[in-house]
Amino acid sequence: MKKIKIFLLLACVTSCLYGQQNELKVQYSPIPLSRIDSGGGIYMGDTKSSDTSHSGNFGVEYNRYLNDWFKLGVSFNYETHKVKNLNETNYTPQWPNNDNTITERTNDLAKYQWFFVGPQAGVDYLRRDKFRLGSLVGVSLMYEHSEYEGSLNGEANEVDFFFHVEVLNFTLGKKHGLSGQAGFGHKGIVSLGYFFRW
Repeated sequence: MKKIKIFLLLACVTSCLYGQQNELKVQYSPIPLSRIDSGGGIYMGDTKSSDTSHSGNFGVEYNRYLNDWFKLGVSFNYETHKVKNLNETNYTPQWPNNDNTITERTNDLAKYQWFFVGPQAGVDYLRRDKFRLGSLVGVSLMYEHSEYEGSLNGEANEVDFFFHVEVLNFTLGKKHGLSGQAGFGHKGIVSLGYFFRW
């Protein structure tokens, strides 16, 4: 009886290990989190007073399939955002008989860097030989580094928690090929990339 239990245990462990697969994804999002304003729309910046630039969101993730449908993993993401502002201040000196208005202009530059790392869990609800469709949720530890030049000089660092929800993700290919996702959070709104599975 003891030998049968050991055999069944080894068979179970072997089948679990045989069924597991590793997956590595490298993706890029042209619409990162920094492009979303507080109203939920795409932030383009005021071209009259500011100039903004976004690097996009670069991501690398590793997933391990626990069975044919469910996977656990970890993701790493990075993005930058720069804002240049031209500030104008008008004032009239309080000297007698002086009606001249003086304009002072200052150029301010703010640089932001975001690093995200965190666990994630996903499920493939459509699985074919060369195509998979699924969803995923994850949380992340967010590290933000800010630098300010101009009227406000200095640096700031902040650590916070964030999340990501992939409403839809896909892979096209059996062992490697195209991958993509659409959702909201630290991976951006939409992203495309390459995956490798072994």
